Amino acid sequence: MRLNEVLPNYDDPVICTYDINLLTTPLAVDILRTHPMVVIGGVLIENSFFSSPQDFIREVQSRTGPNQSYRA
Repeated sequence: MRLNEVLPNYDDPVICTYDINLLTTPLAVDILRTHPMVVIGGVLIENSFFSSPQDFIREVQSRTGPNQSYRA
């Protein structure tokens, strides 16, 4: 089960943290696109770059093929 399916059942906030020094730019952009809300400059905002899980998975599969590993 994916987090996007489980988390709406709870009122508790979940904050994902990433060390951007360890990410490539394309990977950082893809990570950003999977989060509906983001904290930028200490402010929680709605993420205008958010893609629904179905749309995001479909796009990644079009880049990699359905049985290949993820590539940013």
